[in-house]
Amino acid sequence: MNRRVISSVVLVFLLVLLPVTVLWAGGQKDKEGGEQTWLFRYGNQQPETHSRTISMLWFADQLEERSGGRIEVEVYHSGVLGTEKEMFEMTVTGALEGYRGAFYEQLNPQFNLYNVPFLFQTYEEMMHFNASQMAKDMCKKGSVQGIYMPAVGFTGFRSVITKDRQIVNPEDLKGLKMRSPGQAPILNFYRNFNANPQEMAFSEVYMALKQGVLDGADNSPTNILAAKLYEIAPYFTALNYMAGADPLMVNMEWYESLTPDLQQIFNDIAVEALQYWDKLEAKASLDAIKEISSAPGVEGINMSDLPDKAAVWEEGCKPLWQVFVDEGNFTWDDIERAQKIIAEVRG
Repeated sequence: MNRRVISSVVLVFLLVLLPVTVLWAGGQKDKEGGEQTWLFRYGNQQPETHSRTISMLWFADQLEERSGGRIEVEVYHSGVLGTEKEMFEMTVTGALEGYRGAFYEQLNPQFNLYNVPFLFQTYEEMMHFNASQMAKDMCKKGSVQGIYMPAVGFTGFRSVITKDRQIVNPEDLKGLKMRSPGQAPILNFYRNFNANPQEMAFSEVYMALKQGVLDGADNSPTNILAAKLYEIAPYFTALNYMAGADPLMVNMEWYESLTPDLQQIFNDIAVEALQYWDKLEAKASLDAIKEISSAPGVEGINMSDLPDKAAVWEEGCKPLWQVFVDEGNFTWDDIERAQKIIAEVRG
């Protein structure tokens, strides 16, 4: 199958008609005339219109073109191959050649640096860090358990939106019932500033805000915009307090089967694709921030425009940084190395 985007209808058809062992058989094959080719099957949870999928469709086009057709790519999006956990495990075992999503921290807990509150504060800082030797070292260290990581991107920053008051200073969170996903770094962030995090499915947040069950919510600007939470909660702050890593995870055995020239081509395009993703993610977030902030009745603030305030938040988050260190994710030396890289952007 030469089509780069694999729809759920086509996938179901294949699963019905073909044994799974045939569908997933091998990452190598021979063309007519004996030329060896490779098949790279990639999966993610997001829809075709999501920036992650868009960046991997670009990756597919570039990889097929620059390899002279020696590497063919199939992109499975929208979770048609299963959950993120299932796709991660498929990539480890070789049933799938590539994946982006959760569970990368199991390969290298240093990636939790991306989750340190207020370590990074702007998209420029994130992109600069992703191009650094430290990020490359983290990918190399994460290339274990049958996984190879050629490059890393980021998932964007988290923002807050509230019903009754603007969040500008740390004390503004005190006592607020804030929706949060059930992730320890985020729960710890709110508890650190005396808020009351409420674990809740994001699909339930709109009604919970409307009914007074919540005082505010936490998510990316694009998700806040899509859910129209600003209709209920008019105080929006692009707090930029936490991001996330997004490495490309590739089955190691498949990668090592490539010829050296194809490995170099693959690595180069992987780096470029994740740089492209970073730019897409940053633009989508900044556009969402502008759209939310300009909605009727909404008061919007971007913490990137308030570096003095951001410094206060950073200082208040230092106890949380120590938690990451105590849990063995990374060392203070790692934090200081990251800070030096970030300082190159801040000046």
